[in-house]
Amino acid sequence: MTHNNISVADANKTTVKDFIDTAGLNPALAKGHTILDMYNILFEYADQPALKAQAVREMQAVFADMDQATAEGLVDQGIASIKSFSGLVFDTDRITQEENETLSLDLDNPYTQGADITSYHTQQPFKIYLKKRAATTTTTPAITTPAVVDQSSLTADDTATVTVGDPVNAATFNAHATTSDGQNSPVTVDTGKADLQQPGTYTLTLKAANGKTKSVTLTVQAAPILTGAAAATIAPKRSAVYALKTLYLYQQPTFKKRQRIVKYRKTKRTQRPMFVVTGYAKSKAGLRRYRVRDVNHHSKTAGKTGYITARAAFVTPVYYHQTAKKIKVINPSGVNVYRNLKLTKQVKHVKHGQTLKVTAIKQYHLTTRFTLSNGQYVTANKKLVMRVK
Repeated sequence: MTHNNISVADANKTTVKDFIDTAGLNPALAKGHTILDMYNILFEYADQPALKAQAVREMQAVFADMDQATAEGLVDQGIASIKSFSGLVFDTDRITQEENETLSLDLDNPYTQGADITSYHTQQPFKIYLKKRAATTTTTPAITTPAVVDQSSLTADDTATVTVGDPVNAATFNAHATTSDGQNSPVTVDTGKADLQQPGTYTLTLKAANGKTKSVTLTVQAAPILTGAAAATIAPKRSAVYALKTLYLYQQPTFKKRQRIVKYRKTKRTQRPMFVVTGYAKSKAGLRRYRVRDVNHHSKTAGKTGYITARAAFVTPVYYHQTAKKIKVINPSGVNVYRNLKLTKQVKHVKHGQTLKVTAIKQYHLTTRFTLSNGQYVTANKKLVMRVK
């Protein structure tokens, strides 16, 4: 802090309080505030470091045009210097008399700056008295500052419905959260107690970074079974397709010869190359493409990713989506028959070439199963079984 100039005439009518409050500080105090306000803020928050931000705002209100960085520095330095006095406030009743005493002049020992005599005053003691802060009240002078309001929140829809295979995140429930100062706060969904690949109704928990939580209900529906022409139009994400003809895996959806990654040749049905659909794209000409991952196990190409055509003449879903009256086992190693839809609890093994009677087709996640006439289940994978008349 620095002293501003004060004339002889002004000093004759200046009190200690006025001198400190108006002539002795840089930056200047805001109108209606005194130096005591500054010290009271330091005493008030010396033992409350978590409320530093509030102390900085109050300090900015005491001084005219004080920026936040300066206020933070003043608070940090001030609190460090008086931390041993935390829990104290000014005893204004004892200060009143001395702080209003008039400054006395010392014309024999002027304070000079260059050739100009700018002020005359003797050093004069200015006592400050402290007392313990009351347990439930404070003697801190009132400072007009905006009330600090906790704006932390978490809002979301109570329910949501998805289809097997759909992603579940905060957007599923239109979830939004804010911090205590009104800023956006991330929201996550705890799906640990739900099987999102199995149709059903589940109770999930939304968790915001601000600590708030909310219970919500998620309904998972089975993916629709496409029939007729619709079954050949487009494969759902995360479902499997295989190649009917020779095709290439490309780096980009607009196919160029130099961007070919792998060539898959036309082969017999049981050995057709398979892919999992991970997304969709279109070429510059507007042709639909599948973004895929190679799932040909025990092949050197397994795991490769890229784009293939989505034309029904070249690729088709690996699993049947229409029921049949009879199916024939075409897998050289045969297939197993199971007691439930998950294809667990094997009942028997059916050899290559045998036929089975079918009564229905059932969806299981992104695959399908044939229901046999005895109520048991077998895969509807076209590489393993084939519909027959």
